[in-house]
Amino acid sequence: MKGQLPIMNRMQAQRPFIHALLAAAIGMGAVAHAQSDSDKKGCLVAEFRTMALKTHDVGQRVERVEAWLRKHGSSCTKQQLDAIKSNRPAWLGAADTPEVMGIIDGMLEAKISSNPELMAQFYETKGRESVTTAEVFSSSGYRPPPPPPPPAKVVAPPPPPPPVMVAPLLGVPEYAVPKQPPLVMPKKPLD
Repeated sequence: MKGQLPIMNRMQAQRPFIHALLAAAIGMGAVAHAQSDSDKKGCLVAEFRTMALKTHDVGQRVERVEAWLRKHGSSCTKQQLDAIKSNRPAWLGAADTPEVMGIIDGMLEAKISSNPELMAQFYETKGRESVTTAEVFSSSGYRPPPPPPPPAKVVAPPPPPPPVMVAPLLGVPEYAVPKQPPLVMPKKPLD
């Protein structure tokens, strides 16, 4: 029995190491499983948003966003990329760099490259037809706006008034400039 005690003590001493080793192996398996799950899921906008909002360091956020877009962006639909693009300023903050904008725009362009109309809308604004605020709608339908008023008649400005001469009133003390009292210097230096 005396010989078994040291063996038991050695086994008990090794238990924390074995527990730590098992925990690390299980943790690595969970990380690998989580990574393989995210690889299988492809483009999840919620995953992008969460990653962007949880990363507080701007430089690190830029790196992670660019890496995520390069890895998952090709599997995103146009609608998912539109959602990322329109929420980009709120989710990325200072990490919303021209490079990130370019990656997202490039992926959107690749998605719509087969549709010339969408391509034209993507970089060129077709804008609405100009509508004046003076358009009037009536119960009978649309009535065009009234014609603009004729230009106003140009009238020459009146001539400037003649210059006014101001002369001092002599002999009137209330209009005279007050005199400065004489400067009195002490005879003895002040201590």
